[in-house]
Amino acid sequence: MRTLEPGNITGVVRDFLHVSGGEQPSKTSRSRSWDYCYNYFRDHPEPTQDVERSCLQLGYYLASWGMLRGSTYLFAETNMYHYAKAVQVIEDLNPIMCEIDAESYLNPRARAEIIGAYWALRKALVPDGVSHVTLVGKVMLGVWGCLPSFDTYFRRGFGKMADTRGERTAFNTVSDRSLILLGEFHGRHYDEIAGLSAEYTTLDFGGEFTARRLPLAKVIDMYGFQLGYAPDAGFDPVLTIRRCPAHPGKIPALRESGGAHLSPLRTRQRGRSSGRSPAGIYLDAFGWAFSATVRSRRRPGAGLYVAANGLLKRLGRRPGSLRLGAARQAWCAPSWSQASGWHPCRLRGTRRIR
Repeated sequence: MRTLEPGNITGVVRDFLHVSGGEQPSKTSRSRSWDYCYNYFRDHPEPTQDVERSCLQLGYYLASWGMLRGSTYLFAETNMYHYAKAVQVIEDLNPIMCEIDAESYLNPRARAEIIGAYWALRKALVPDGVSHVTLVGKVMLGVWGCLPSFDTYFRRGFGKMADTRGERTAFNTVSDRSLILLGEFHGRHYDEIAGLSAEYTTLDFGGEFTARRLPLAKVIDMYGFQLGYAPDAGFDPVLTIRRCPAHPGKIPALRESGGAHLSPLRTRQRGRSSGRSPAGIYLDAFGWAFSATVRSRRRPGAGLYVAANGLLKRLGRRPGSLRLGAARQAWCAPSWSQASGWHPCRLRGTRRIR
């Protein structure tokens, strides 16, 4: 996993909280549903004493955080009473789980407790064969604050920092491997994460900030989510030129790494709608990149990396905007391309969808 520069986590988390300058964090964003749920279960260690209210708290939090979309099991097959079993599991595990946070991830016993609680909640919430990583992760974050949400953007964000494929895929599940990686990340950046945990507190239902600090896992979750959600958060966007398997030695594939991307199909559609050929858009994007600072991180034969952030800012465009339309810069390096035998052939990746 990459080691971050000091201040990187703080800047990204403040973006998530919509904090600019010395302003207070936003009190009206949808993410605040977490505060109400977390405060409730912290204030009610025996939630089965009012199981109806506890089910309402948990159900609304999950709905607000996107877990009751039309295609989901919870939306199609359940009602409020469905959460009663999960509330019982929460009460049973409260004495142990309320004491666990990110600082415990390197402790084998704590990891075993987290994984055990995860599977107990999974059994109470959804049957076998139903997707559960994000759902159970969000419940554990909202109730105990002991684990990041492990949703799509969190996994994508931490995938950006992975050094190997194994590290990147580890975040697809809640496992010993993913918890160890998060524990090591927390250890390397403890001061900054702990500082944010102490600086920002939860919001109560009356709209006032409490004295209850944010859990360390919540800070890590905000960082990972924002890093995955915003293409330009945390890292400068980098364009990677690689050799294309169809034309070894001559034609590379061009892609933007660490952010939102443009798929070949959407590029073809955009080319038709703008009256320009897809090839012209590829050439523009390639030339646009070469107008920025070029830095080689490997031997020329293995790959060349182009940092496009500087020019993007000078053009007044967001670093992630390469996916939003054809580049405004004309092809600027034909002689270099012809001399080197390199040529762009595609721009690919995924779109950002909330």
